Amino acid sequence: MLRKTVSISILSLILILILYIFNSISIQHSLANKVLRLHILANSNSNFDQTLKLKVRDKVIEFLTPKLGNSHNLAETKEIISNNIDNIK
Repeated sequence: MLRKTVSISILSLILILILYIFNSISIQHSLANKVLRLHILANSNSNFDQTLKLKVRDKVIEFLTPKLGNSHNLAETKEIISNNIDNIK
């Protein structure tokens, strides 16, 4: 009896985990079509380069935030960034 209860509990946990994973994947795909991600790469893992990377990220966000305030969708966001790419660089 105990073995059956443990087996049912384990199967239930596995089912819950599978449902959670599928839900997470669905959410991720939904966000991917609505979000533009910014990746800034450091030259190395040194403290100096990582600190510089964060400063660059902060400045880019500071520069783009007012420009993107009126953007209503991903296409507009991409256009605004494209029009300002030289200033971002």
